[in-house]
Amino acid sequence: MTDSFDVLNVYLTVDTEIWCDGWSNIDAKFPGAFQKYIYGKTGNGDYGLPFQLQLLKEHGLTAVFFVEPLFATRFGLDALQEIVGLINEYGQSIELHLHTEWIDEARQPVFSHIKEKREHIKNFNQSEQCDLIALGKDLLDQAGCKSINAFRAGSFGANDDTLAAVAHNQINIDASYNYCMDDCEISVFDDIQQAVPFGEIIEAPMTTFIDGLQRRRHVQLTACSFAELKSSMQQAQRQARNAYVFLSHSAELLKPGINKYDRIAVRRFEKLCSFLADNNNMFKTCSFENMQIESGRNKPVPVQIGRLPTIQRYCEQSLRHVF
Repeated sequence: MTDSFDVLNVYLTVDTEIWCDGWSNIDAKFPGAFQKYIYGKTGNGDYGLPFQLQLLKEHGLTAVFFVEPLFATRFGLDALQEIVGLINEYGQSIELHLHTEWIDEARQPVFSHIKEKREHIKNFNQSEQCDLIALGKDLLDQAGCKSINAFRAGSFGANDDTLAAVAHNQINIDASYNYCMDDCEISVFDDIQQAVPFGEIIEAPMTTFIDGLQRRRHVQLTACSFAELKSSMQQAQRQARNAYVFLSHSAELLKPGINKYDRIAVRRFEKLCSFLADNNNMFKTCSFENMQIESGRNKPVPVQIGRLPTIQRYCEQSLRHVF
C-alpha cells in the first residue's frame, strides 16, 4: 500500500424498495408498506427517503438511489412516480434495482410460462433476464426517470448471464457483485476490490473489508460501525482505488419489526455525511452517470480494519436492541 493524494470516488447507494412483509394479503398491506419503506413512518417521526434526501442536501452530497420498480406491475405507476418524484426533487440520481419476487404477483403475466415465485434474477435464463431488465427500465421511464446508467440485482442474486443482460439493455454499469453474499453467483470476477471493465460494461462491486476478527464484511450502514466505515474509506483512498461503493436502504434507519427508528443507525448516517462533507478534498460522492475508469491501474487488496472499530460495532449492535 502506498500513500496517495488522489480523491476517492464514493458511491453512496441506497436500495429503494417496498415489501409487504410477506406475500399474503398484499393488496391490503401495500398502503402501510409504502409509508413504512419509503417515508419511514414511525411513532417518533419519519426517517425514510425524505429524511435521507434532506440530510444529503444539507451536506452537499450525491447519492445513488437504486429504485425497485417491479412492484408497479401489481399496484400501478402512481406509487413509483411518487418515489421517482421525491428523488428527482432533490436532484439525486436514480438507477435500476430488481427484486424478481414481484413477477408472479403482476396483474398481467410478465411470462406466461412462469407461475411460481423466483427469488433472484439469476433464477431466469439470459433471455428472460434481458426482458426483466427492459421491463424495469420501461417502468422507471414511465415514472419520470431521466436515464438509467447502472443496475443492481436484488439481494445481489446475479450470475454471469446478468452481465450479458445488462449490456444487452445498453446499461453501462453493473453493481451486483458482492464477495460477501452467497447469493451472488457472478463467477467471472475474482474478489475484485474496485470498479473493473468487463466487455461493454463496468462492474462496480460492493466494497468489502476484513474486520478486526478477520472476517470479511461489506460496507453497509447497519452492518458496520462508523469507525469501520471511516477506516475502510481512508485505507481505500490511500490505495488510490477508483471506487468505494457503500450500501444502505430506504428503510435502513428503521428498527425491523417495530414502529421505531434506529437511533444508532441514524447517528451513523449523520456522522458519515458530516465526515464526507468535512473531507471533500479526499472523498467525492458521485453518481454513476458518465463513470469512467482506467483499465489496469492497480489491483488493491482488501483493507484490514483494527480490532477497536470492530469491537465498537459489537457494542453498538447490542445497544440497538435496547434503544
